[in-house]
Amino acid sequence: MKKVSKYVVVTLFVLGLALFVSNSYVFAAGTSTGYLGVSASVASSCSVGASSLSFGVYNASANLNGTGAINVTCSTGTPYHLTLDGGSNSANVNTDYGQWALKSGVSNYLSYDLSTETDIPAGLITPNVQFGNYTGTGSQVAVTIYGIIRLGQSSAPGGSYIDLINVTLNYD
Repeated sequence: MKKVSKYVVVTLFVLGLALFVSNSYVFAAGTSTGYLGVSASVASSCSVGASSLSFGVYNASANLNGTGAINVTCSTGTPYHLTLDGGSNSANVNTDYGQWALKSGVSNYLSYDLSTETDIPAGLITPNVQFGNYTGTGSQVAVTIYGIIRLGQSSAPGGSYIDLINVTLNYD
């Protein structure tokens, strides 16, 4: 048997070690994945406006109805409620005929009621109390308001009668 020289053994050892080390790096290569979190927030927003509710000409022998609208635009999914204050003549309401009052001149009044239903008593709105459980659609929505001046207010003289009601829109 031939003797293997130390040089050959060392050379083979170094070559083997080099192969092992180079293969270790090959095995260390690969792919790793992670996640990038991305987020945004959309603030709820709403706006409100109103059209006039005009009753027309009142005759004390019959009820007089009128229709108006509160126009609301809220971002999609935003819950909201409405509140109407007592109007500019709230101190002079004759509650036998309604919860609001129209005024002409210095001290002439016609009382009236407002409702969310054509059947006035069913959807009667109370001043300064929230009403409606609505949800925004992202588009303008008209909330119809029905009004009635009840018959029998014969002491009201001729003239033009007005009231101004503040509309408050509460949303989450």
